[in-house]
Amino acid sequence: MKTLLIFLLPALLSSSFVKGNLENTKEVKIRASSTLFIKGTSSVNTFICNYDASHLQATKIVRFQKINNLLKLDGATLELQNIGFDCGNKGINKDFHQLLKTDKFPHIKLDVNEILTEDNKITSFVTITIAGIQKSYWVPVTVPESNLAYDGVLCINILDFNLTPTKKMMGLIVVHEEIEINFNLNLGF
Repeated sequence: MKTLLIFLLPALLSSSFVKGNLENTKEVKIRASSTLFIKGTSSVNTFICNYDASHLQATKIVRFQKINNLLKLDGATLELQNIGFDCGNKGINKDFHQLLKTDKFPHIKLDVNEILTEDNKITSFVTITIAGIQKSYWVPVTVPESNLAYDGVLCINILDFNLTPTKKMMGLIVVHEEIEINFNLNLGF
């Protein structure tokens, strides 16, 4: 289920960050206008769980190394508090927290490990930890001309994290296994 700040640092690819240095540190601020939500479907409808940006750690110190068109990152980690998600009503929120095993695993952890630029495309290599299970993904990132907002969508299968889809009404309503993590991160440096 992120980051993704999955997505925390495509800005590090801009030339103002990496001219000639192999080891750098940068303070990255996550603005309150950032959005992140999880979108899923069930056998009867679509649901969206929005993340309250006030739960995001506002500033991170990130170390990075540039090797050709690849940035290797250290410290580009985000812990999303599960309680920061709101799915619109108490019943869905309860099911969502049960699915994530919030009582035992209160956070979703997102680590941005690498950012690659090829053919004018940016992808981030991200490790996500949900309910104690880690999985890694390449996530395409869109950077608008402003270079301050970073957009993307990551599709995951909840079964990859040993999560059991919620079933209601004797199995008539079932949450589908595929979900999307949508993000629009507004960053300052």
